[in-house]
Amino acid sequence: DYPIPFFNGPQDAEILNSIKTHDIELVGLDQEYYNSFLLLTNLLNELDCGIKHELIEQAHIMIANAYEIDERQDRFDMCGHILKNDTLLELEKSISEISCDTAISILNSMKANLDIYSRNYRRGGYSHQKRINYIRSNFIRVWNQMSPEEKILIRIGGLHTARGTRLS
Repeated sequence: DYPIPFFNGPQDAEILNSIKTHDIELVGLDQEYYNSFLLLTNLLNELDCGIKHELIEQAHIMIANAYEIDERQDRFDMCGHILKNDTLLELEKSISEISCDTAISILNSMKANLDIYSRNYRRGGYSHQKRINYIRSNFIRVWNQMSPEEKILIRIGGLHTARGTRLS
């Protein structure tokens, strides 16, 4: 139901079709796509666990406005702006008070990804170690939830793998 930005082309379409046909769960370990923050607020809004939906709507509008500013301005740390915005902090406080694990997980993922992108912006591309730690912790979490009978397929994108060249 949702676009997966790092799957493209006929071979990836076959993989996704096979995943759907065999009822395989697809789990992302890497950071969220740069444009995913509105999707994540939509996912929060779909939850029925006592979240104040007006806070989610305010956060959604704030994030949409940040995307618009980012389009117009060359030097704007959009993710840092969202991460430090009072609206997101208020939403986080509200979610922590109702103890909805799914909402907390979505919000924590959003915050971790905003932090990675903000560090990348502020440091001119140096958020690599934070991103590696995020991927590692996501993998360990998923691995620990699996039963010994389950199988896992790991797909690593071409940007993250060496292509037969010396890296030194």
